[in-house]
Amino acid sequence: MLLTIEWAAAAFGLWGVFLGFRQRRETWLAWLASSLIYLLLTWHWALYGQSMVMLAFSLTAVWGYRQWSQSQR
Repeated sequence: MLLTIEWAAAAFGLWGVFLGFRQRRETWLAWLASSLIYLLLTWHWALYGQSMVMLAFSLTAVWGYRQWSQSQR
């Protein structure tokens, strides 16, 4: 089960890279999904320092999405 979830997180990350090359706003949502999944996994595995890094990545993804949303109006 956890391996499947980890593969999903990796897939979201790769999808985010693809969208980033295309300069799509949705890239931030893909990276947010990936980071949140990894945050939950690393917390489950008691890797608390890595969990905080994933939290920072998640917050950065929210910030990036908001910035790109404002610039596209």
